[in-house]
Amino acid sequence: MGQCCSQGGSCAVGPPFIQRDANGKVVRMNLSYFYFGCFSHPKGFDEGQLAELRAAMPKAVAEQLDEWFREKLYATQEETRLCFPGIIWQFPTYLFLWPLYCAQKRDRVRKWQAQMMKWQDDINDQLLIPNGMFLKTQSERPFVICGRLATKRWFAIALTPKEAEVLDAEKHVFGRTRFVGCSCLGEKNPLHDEDLCMHHP
Repeated sequence: MGQCCSQGGSCAVGPPFIQRDANGKVVRMNLSYFYFGCFSHPKGFDEGQLAELRAAMPKAVAEQLDEWFREKLYATQEETRLCFPGIIWQFPTYLFLWPLYCAQKRDRVRKWQAQMMKWQDDINDQLLIPNGMFLKTQSERPFVICGRLATKRWFAIALTPKEAEVLDAEKHVFGRTRFVGCSCLGEKNPLHDEDLCMHHP
């Protein structure tokens, strides 16, 4: 069961961590994205996967990844979800002031979207594109897979110019989508998953 549901398994959501071309060359790596924390905001990435990505890149590029992921990415995590103390006020707000809860969630996701898009635009323009690589945030939410509802979010990193072109042409969001907040409040400018760089956190 664990192997089946692990990244790239038959019951897993999203692509495998490592993708190869027909000749067996690694052309893309997909780092899992983490957005939820209990008492502090998550750093957003897996340490082991980042180490493998660095090993697959030229030294001059790999040496700069720590700054982009450990320092600059963390700034985008300020608008991700925290279990505590958020649940203390979010649950009562959801029960008794539902429209306010939806509006606050929408505004939080808008801020997260702006920060995340700036981060990936900057890492592409300043580091990856000049070296023939490309990064895009992506996510997938199927209806049901192996009896489970699941959403997978990841950083897709193309390691060759050819794969960079392929990735650049792909969309950010795959699978089932929904409104952020609520679709029934008559908003003039509603927010939808399809407008985002991945399914909203």
